[in-house]
Amino acid sequence: MHNSHVAAATFVTMSLVALALASPTNADEPDGTETCASKYPNAPTQPPRGYDYDNESDAYMAFRRAAMAAGYTSVKKAKRDDVQSGPCMGHGEHLNMKGRRRASKGKSPEWTQVGSMSSCDLCEETPRGPRLYKTVWRIHPDF
Repeated sequence: MHNSHVAAATFVTMSLVALALASPTNADEPDGTETCASKYPNAPTQPPRGYDYDNESDAYMAFRRAAMAAGYTSVKKAKRDDVQSGPCMGHGEHLNMKGRRRASKGKSPEWTQVGSMSSCDLCEETPRGPRLYKTVWRIHPDF
């Protein structure tokens, strides 16, 4: 009888180990597969409206052209932070932009806040699970 208790305990232990191994650990979906929504909340799968630039350089050049058309002589990137709100919260960067105009005689030009740029990481579903695959940019001129 002692052997049957050991066999039963061994069977129960092995069953629990097999069950634990079969259960996915970081899965939020009922069937255990991760998705963009479960792994990267707030990371969109398509560019949100206004995120028209494929990289930071293209966005900067577009911002610079808009600033020059508005009378600024130069622009520069200033403070860089994580995105704190909007459609890409937690999955993008926010850059403050400074600009300056020609100064009047005898004065040096001052840098002032002229807007910002922000990025957004996009997620795609792949056979190996969700992944962040592309970053798009938006400009926010304020002049």
